[in-house]
Parts: sequence; C-alpha cells; structure tokens
Amino acid sequence: MSLFDLATSPQKASDMAKQLRIQEYKSDGGNLVGNLKFRFSASEAQHWIPSASYILFKFAIGKGTNGTTALVTGDNVNLAQNPGACAISGAPCMHLINGVNTGTASMPAQSAQILDRMFMSTEVRNTIGDIKNLTASRTEQLVGTSFDTVFIPPLGLYYYSGAIPGGNHMLQFTMSSNLIQDMIATGRTTTGLALSLTDVSFYAAFAQPAVDQKPPSTVMLNLTEISTQTAHHNVNGTSTISLSTPASTKKIAICTQRSDLSHANAQGASTFNGLSVQSGPSVEYAGQTSPTTLYNEQAVHQKYTDLYLNNLMSGRSVYNNIVEWALEPLTLHSFAKTSDSIDTNVLVRLTGDGATTPSNIVVSSIYDAMVVISYAGDGQVQGVQYTVVS
Repeated sequence: MSLFDLATSPQKASDMAKQLRIQEYKSDGGNLVGNLKFRFSASEAQHWIPSASYILFKFAIGKGTNGTTALVTGDNVNLAQNPGACAISGAPCMHLINGVNTGTASMPAQSAQILDRMFMSTEVRNTIGDIKNLTASRTEQLVGTSFDTVFIPPLGLYYYSGAIPGGNHMLQFTMSSNLIQDMIATGRTTTGLALSLTDVSFYAAFAQPAVDQKPPSTVMLNLTEISTQTAHHNVNGTSTISLSTPASTKKIAICTQRSDLSHANAQGASTFNGLSVQSGPSVEYAGQTSPTTLYNEQAVHQKYTDLYLNNLMSGRSVYNNIVEWALEPLTLHSFAKTSDSIDTNVLVRLTGDGATTPSNIVVSSIYDAMVVISYAGDGQVQGVQYTVVS
C-alpha cells in the first residue's frame, strides 16, 4: 500500500480474511535423510502465506555406548545458532511453483545466519529468536534425549509478506550428512554423542479472502534474495577474490569461516569465527570501492557502524551489540546503482592469517528478483516466471 493510498470507505481487519489456518505436510514418502520434498497446493479460496510458513525439525540426541543415554548439564553440549538451517547441507534449497524454480539458496546455513544478523532486531532476536537459538541465553546446554528447532528457508519468497493464490508448490532441500559437525557448537567430543532426525514437517499458512474473487491475470512478487559464495584463504597475507554477482546487487556482506567445520573451534555451519583480518575487507563493484578508506585491524567501531548505519539513523535496534559482533565480525558494503547498470563482477581484497587459521571468505550478495504469476480466467495458475532484476 502506498503512502498516498487513502481509504474511501470504512474498513475492519475482518474485511481482509475470514479464515486463517496452518496445515501440516510431510515429506515425500516420509523421508528423513537425503533430499526432502514437501508438496502442497493453494487455491483461489485458500491463499498461501509464505512468511508465516516454516519447517519444524525433531531430533533425538544422546550419548554413551548406544547413543541413547540422556545428556546432562555437565556434558556442555550446545547447539550452533540457527541449528535448523545448519541441518541443511550445502546443496541448494529451493521452492518451485508449478514446477518453476522461484529462488535458490546455495548455502542455507550461512545465508540464514547472515540475513538474521543484518536485518533482525534485538526485540525479535530476544523473543521469537529462541526458536532459532539466537538469543543471548543460547549458551544454555542441551539436556535430555530430544529437542525441536525451526527452519525458515532463506529464500526471498519466504520473506514476502503477502498471500499467493493458487499453484502447486514444492519446497525441497537436502539434509546434512554430518549433523553433529554442522549443528553442534560445543561438546562434540562427548563420548558416544549421537544425533539423528526423528520427524520433520512443513507447516504452510493459508488465508481465505473475506470476499470471493478471481486473482488478476498477472501478479508480480518483488523479492529480496541472498546469494552466498565462498573462496578459500589459506595464506598469511593478502587474497584477491573475483566473483560474479547478480546485476541487481546493492549490498554485499563479508565474513570468514573456518574451512574445516570438523575443527574443534569451528562451532557449526553458522559460526563466522574464521581468520583474523588485519586489513580489509574491501569490495570493488560497479565502479565503486567500499570502504573508500581501507579498514585496518583496529576499525571495529567503523565496521560495526557501517553494518548497522541504517538502523542507527532511524533509531531501530540491531541484532548484535558490538562485543558480540567482534567475536564473529561481519562487514556490509553498500553500492548505488542505476537501473541500467549491468555490472556483475566483484573483487574482494583482505589480508589475514589464513595459514594459521585456514578459512573460507564468505561473500553474500543481497539483490532484487521478481516472480511473475499469470492466471487463467478460472483462477488457475497458467504460468510462472522467475527473473533476477537487472
């Protein structure tokens, strides 16, 4: 709704929808390993709400000879942040409508964590963030023999706030083949530690319009997507990384992660505690360099401010305080681009102790995309097109 769209008649919240419901769906064949697919359908009477839909995982965890003895506080077994996303391997996570891919997340754990750190407020993190193990009290240890966690796909479609009529939908992703390495932050060496998925469900939210109506012939969904790539840095010195990014990229986030996630200090697939950066990172893109003056090792306050500058100017809270941020540094580089710019080449430079701490440089591009859905006269989805906006 535009700032200038003024109401011409009285409206109530009940005028918008007369029914809301959450429907549970299981994976094809009840599968719990490898590639999981969840299928469901929407209609003109039941519109799907992506931003209110999610995956719920249920895990069994234990120790001892058979891996079934309950964990206790002294075992010091803790989950990584965003454990649901960490349970997904590096294989692409995607959502299809009528067989057409409407977005792909190639590194779900890293992408989900970067999105949260960039955009989630303190209030959200310290309340509902508990379901993704994001709160400041996340050091609370796992006890017992089971736990649940939620996964929200880091796809632009799942951050779209509207409701989508019709279509045959499928969400698919691949489970990690090493859940302990990817999901557990501390306590991995606990004798006989075992972790397995026991149940998984996709909960899809639907709304029924208060007034029956056919969808328009064409619907355009404007999405903000994230594309995450990595490059290895294993020398004590400077690396120059050349990457390709979507033409509509306006923000690029940089962090580092240990290359070997089995390392005792790696702490899971969503932890960014890689090499120590002595200078940089700097990013060259679309004829611009960010920052204009190279960061040095002491530029903690500048990097933190640049990451959260929009929040600072508007008075909104942010995900990390500066002490937390310094433990897992993340820098954000913003670029002004005109609509006719088609630049896709990115150069990232940084200097760090990669020989001491072999690491991956994690580069995430925030860009614009669009899903166009066409409808036939009977309200059925006729065509779907996904386009990266240039």
